[in-house]
Amino acid sequence: MLCYFMQNSNKNQADLIATLEQTIQLQAEQIKNLTEMVVELQKSNEQLMAMVNEKSARIEALLKEIHCSKSEKKPQSNRNQSARGLTPKPKGTGKKAKGNQFNMPKGIPEETIHIDLFDSEKTNPETGKVFPVLEEERKELLIKEITYKKLILIRKVYAGGSKYGVLRAEWPKQVLNNSSMDAKLKAEFSVARCLEHQPFNRQVENCLREGFKTTCQTINQSFIEVALEIEPLHKLLQKIILAQNAVHADETFLKQQAKGKNNGKLKDCYMWFLCARAQEVAHATLSPLQSGKDCVLSDQSLIYIEFADNRRHENAEKLIKGFSGKLHSDCYEAYEKMAKAGKVTWQACFTHARRKFIKAPETPLNKDIIDLMSKIIYEDNQLWNFDSDIRLQKRRSEIQPVVDDLMKLLDDKKDTLAVETCQKTSNAFNYFLSRKDNFLLFLNDPELMIDNNLAERAIRPIKVGLRNWLFIGSARGGKAAAIMYSLILTCKNIGVDPKAWLTDVIRNFHYTPEEELHTLLPQNWKPQVNPKSPYLPAEFRG
Repeated sequence: MLCYFMQNSNKNQADLIATLEQTIQLQAEQIKNLTEMVVELQKSNEQLMAMVNEKSARIEALLKEIHCSKSEKKPQSNRNQSARGLTPKPKGTGKKAKGNQFNMPKGIPEETIHIDLFDSEKTNPETGKVFPVLEEERKELLIKEITYKKLILIRKVYAGGSKYGVLRAEWPKQVLNNSSMDAKLKAEFSVARCLEHQPFNRQVENCLREGFKTTCQTINQSFIEVALEIEPLHKLLQKIILAQNAVHADETFLKQQAKGKNNGKLKDCYMWFLCARAQEVAHATLSPLQSGKDCVLSDQSLIYIEFADNRRHENAEKLIKGFSGKLHSDCYEAYEKMAKAGKVTWQACFTHARRKFIKAPETPLNKDIIDLMSKIIYEDNQLWNFDSDIRLQKRRSEIQPVVDDLMKLLDDKKDTLAVETCQKTSNAFNYFLSRKDNFLLFLNDPELMIDNNLAERAIRPIKVGLRNWLFIGSARGGKAAAIMYSLILTCKNIGVDPKAWLTDVIRNFHYTPEEELHTLLPQNWKPQVNPKSPYLPAEFRG
């Protein structure tokens, strides 16, 4: 009996152990499943947090675009930098530049002031002797003095009698000769308008603070009449630009005050731009305008601007009349027709094509296209440090494969539902693919640039100034603005001092023969000084 009981007890314990083992195995499987679920949830959480951070960054960027001033040049994101093969720079690295960074000009007048202790403070009270000087400390400050000088010209009048009559020397001539302003002051007003974006009413206020009174009408009349008088230089500049092998063209709209029935209202008018790189500069004293951080080549461009009250094709034809070389522009129909007619070799602007995709809704497809285009533009801009043969070779070996990837992506996706159902994306595809031969022309010609930024950057100063002076008062004023902006912006771009140049031109224009006017153009100009006085024309003898 006892033996039977022990056997039965052992059997029950074995069953219990087996049941416990099954329970433990089942719980182990449940724990394993729960662990896998936790891992999956952690991954999902990380993905969600990454999406939240990306959307937050996008919202912040959009808010900045809304509240900050608009500009064609936007900062590149890390995504675009990665597409270009660049490593994004970490924030907060390197030493912070000192706040007081100022280089003293050389060759300016100096005035020394000695700062010292009172006699009682620098004398030893025990011996009555002056303490010995250990050293002299030095501090330099830059002072800007606004000074005006009255220039008085006196000529003697001689009595030659009945035979010779009254004898007198001629007054020295200058542009706008009947004005009481000297050439330097006329140049000051014009440069302040074109480069410092100061409307004439603000310049009048500046004059009042500096001690003399003038009017907007006086400065405006000086600006217009000086510009119209030196118009031959403006036309000569256009002729020289059109003689170049490659040019850049663009246009922008402004507002003009209407006359007649619509007196006082504003209407659209246009400035047409024509640019080419200066080959040589005779007297550059300033640094030429730099294109931007991603460009290795400075602009150093000649700029011609033409004013028109409309945007008809005839204005584009007039702008480049007689030109048969290489033209960079956006896809304005007039230029496209000239290319189809074989009149010019037309390179369409790659930056304009990319901008179409930037303005389209943000999708993964558009992001990929923008990244590829950004990489092509960036890599090509880096090639302008090389000569033309190496540049062409690198375009074919380094940029052509990226272009092939871009074209494959565009061809594969152009007929998809995502493209056809979005008008802006569809327009962007059509804008590029319908002109792809012209967009890709640069791959086989080392002298062609991938974009039209040379002309676009020339537009920027006028658009910035427009915020201050708001509109053009008349067609005559528009023509004068086009002349003055052309010549002064050219000076700025090629490193010529615009005030010194315009002052010299106003003084010497009437003493320069027509066949030598090209010597007064910014790229050819050299300062001329009259030995008697720097305020007289160089060739004046009297």
